[in-house]
Parts: sequence; C-alpha cells; structure tokens
Amino acid sequence: MKKKNAIHVWIRRGIGLFFLLLLPDLYTSAFNGVKYIAAQAGSAGVIELTPFISILIILLAFTFLFGRFFCGYACAFGFLGDLLYSLSAFLQKKIHKRVWQIPDKPRRILRYMKYLILAVILLLTFLQAYDRVSRFDPWQIFAGFLAGDFALKGKTAGFAVLVLIAVGMCFVERFFCLFLCPMGAVFSMIPVLPASGLRRDPSHCAGKCHQCEKNCPAGYFRSFPREQIPDGYPGLDKGESVNAEPDGKVRDQGYGECIACMKCANGCPVGNAGCGGFRSDSGTGTRKVHIRGNEWYILLLKAGILFVIVYLLNTRLGGSLQALQ
Repeated sequence: MKKKNAIHVWIRRGIGLFFLLLLPDLYTSAFNGVKYIAAQAGSAGVIELTPFISILIILLAFTFLFGRFFCGYACAFGFLGDLLYSLSAFLQKKIHKRVWQIPDKPRRILRYMKYLILAVILLLTFLQAYDRVSRFDPWQIFAGFLAGDFALKGKTAGFAVLVLIAVGMCFVERFFCLFLCPMGAVFSMIPVLPASGLRRDPSHCAGKCHQCEKNCPAGYFRSFPREQIPDGYPGLDKGESVNAEPDGKVRDQGYGECIACMKCANGCPVGNAGCGGFRSDSGTGTRKVHIRGNEWYILLLKAGILFVIVYLLNTRLGGSLQALQ
C-alpha cells in the first residue's frame, strides 16, 4: 500500500510540474474568461469567442467529463499548495510528531468563502469596478513570478495576500482551493458525469478504516455517530440503519467538493472507493470498484487529453503559449 501511495504521489507531482512548466496560465486564462463574461454583461456588450473564453469552455467541459482533474493535478496554484503542505507536514511530524488538522465544523463553514469571493468579483466586474481592487489579486503576482517578473513596485498588496495564502497552504492542505479559489467555486457548480464521480459503498467499508476520510483534503466522505449527524446533512438520516457500521457510525456515500485528487481511492485497502462503477466478487460476496480512477494510465491519459486539447487550441491561435495569457 505504501509503495502504491508513493507511486501515486510522484505521478501527481509529475503531472503538476508538467503543467506548471508548460501551461502555467490555464487558471488565469479561464478566470479571465469568467470576468470577461461579467464585464460584457455589465456593459451590454457582445460576448465573443476570445482565447479566454475558449480556455474556460475547455476546462468546464473537461470537468463535466472527468471531474475536477484540473484542480487536483494541473493547476499551478494547487501544485504550489501541495509542495508547501508536504514540506510543512514533514516538519510538523519531525517536531511535534503529528500534523495539525483544521476541525471539521470550521472547515465546512470556511468553504463558503470562495463563493462569496466569486460573487464579489463578479459584481465588481459587472459594475466595471474590478480595477479598483485588482492590486490585491495574488494570482497575478504568482503568474508574474512564473514569468520571471520579480518586481514588486506597485504590487505589495497582492504580494502580501499571496504570502498570507502561502502560510495557510502550509497548515491546511489545499487551503486556497478549498476556501478562497473563485475558479474552484465555478468548478464545484459543474455537474460531473456519473462514471467520473467518486463514490464508496458504505455497506462494504472495512470496519473502522476511514482511510478515505483521513486522506481526503476536501471532506468529500464523512461518517457520523447517528446522534451527531448534522441537521440537513444530505443523504443521511438519524434513523437509518442500512449504513450502520461495526464502529457505530453512519457513513455517507460522498458529500463535499471533491477535487479529484484520488487520495481516497489510493488509500482504500479494500478497493471500495473510486469511480467507474462497481463489480461483484462472487467468491466473497463483496463489491469492488472496477476502474478506480487512480491507475497511472488513467491519470496520464486525462493529463494527455487536457494538454493536447489546449495545445491544439494554442496552435489555432498562432502557435504561441503567450496567446493564452
């Protein structure tokens, strides 16, 4: 299991580094497309098929087909967050022998912040007033660093925000993605094909395992003692018994904002978490996921499809990656 986890980690880092070096501006381009739509709507202008809109359409369609693979593997900011958190977790284990975890309740509340941020940005853009706060945009600073522009004159506000986000990334896995990313808020509202959605069969979980919950940075899977199930929690009922486990908890089948990092599938010891459907095992009477989605060839295939589509678009725009900026 540890060997498989290590392989998955290196594949994920390799894909992230690949997109960081070759297509670092996908996030910026897609969100510029979102802002362009809001700006054109505010000025009653015509929405044309610009490079920004083209990238936005590609990423939204890709999310519908394959889930939030871009967030989990190909986003440059997500890649930065993974590196900072990995380093911080390593140091915390060395010093404190444990890694600090944000409690579940604050996590569930804080995730709504990105929707508020998205709404504020869209409103300001619609009112043609976004330029007044653009100096606080941390992504533009980060994109400038990637392009070799380290000048901070007139950018201190955005740099300060970037530093604060980097600190958060050190202590909360995928801090920006889960709590602050306006593009992540857009992706989370896109429906995903059932075959690409992550799921687990609670009735076949391995007792007190809960590895999928421990590994997931987004809180996609959760288990609760019946008496502690939050009111209004979708898919769970305090009176249910069908999903009751030997540890006395009731498990949901998946709730939250999955970023398709595949850590749940990679850490499940009985192959019960993943996507692609279930198959029956006549010998044991259990059901296992047939294609879990964390297979190396599936991950590389998705990365290849995304890169080729963007590359073909880039070729049509003139053959320069600068056309996407």
